[in-house]
Amino acid sequence: MGFAAGFGAVILADIAGGLWVFRKARASQVAWLTGIVQPVIWVALTASIVSGVVLVDPDKIVLRTKLKFVAIIILLLNGLFLDRLRRRMTEYDIEDFWDFPTRFKLTSAISIGLSQICWWTAILVGFITSSSH
Repeated sequence: MGFAAGFGAVILADIAGGLWVFRKARASQVAWLTGIVQPVIWVALTASIVSGVVLVDPDKIVLRTKLKFVAIIILLLNGLFLDRLRRRMTEYDIEDFWDFPTRFKLTSAISIGLSQICWWTAILVGFITSSSH
């Protein structure tokens, strides 16, 4: 359930980012919202790691379990990077996405895309694993 809440928070943050790109939200609003949902995301990732360590029998780890662990580790590292990007965003005196430096926009898009890939990978692996029992 924690993972679902975390993914929901990620979707909410990404929707806010999408609204920002399409000029329906300002940078300050996106920074505010992502600052609020961030603890939910970190709790979900932590719960996933703890439950994975507790529930997985080391002798029975299959490729898909390793894939999910890799996706979660990438999520953790990418989350740290995204938090730095969020803080940098607030340091600019800019509200419109398109007025930000190109490098900032590009790294944001890549990092958010990577986040989505890893979340969906972890969700699909979890679904496949639970369906196979």
